[in-house]
Amino acid sequence: MGWRGWFDSFQRGEVALRGYFRPPEELELDAVVSMDRSAAHMQRQAEALLANLAEYRQALAERYAALSVMPYEIRLDLTREARFDGKVWYHLKLYKLYEDGTKQQELAENYPGKERHKVLARYKALCKERPGITATLDIARRPWEK
Repeated sequence: MGWRGWFDSFQRGEVALRGYFRPPEELELDAVVSMDRSAAHMQRQAEALLANLAEYRQALAERYAALSVMPYEIRLDLTREARFDGKVWYHLKLYKLYEDGTKQQELAENYPGKERHKVLARYKALCKERPGITATLDIARRPWEK
């Protein structure tokens, strides 16, 4: 199967080996043969898993090398979120956006609606600290809000 088959539709994966065995001194002749077959099968699975893990680590090293040299831009986003309970939150995010769409978050701060002036001051300070970044300000009320 290989390591690429580990992931589900959400791009998350889990690998586990499970075996159920009993102490050899408790087994009868037929059970000894069966347990030996199970142990041999699990050993083959473990060896295949070790080979897949080696390939996966190689792919991780290649990804690390690609991200290390890939062009990126630094972005700053300030967004306003009106929740169903009537409360407002401001989300300030600073991240690197790589050429392939990968985001690497550097800063994430959340402010309640009552701290609007504080978050705007922080946004302006970050813009001043990092000249040339792409900054997005999306704090207007939505048409569906009262």
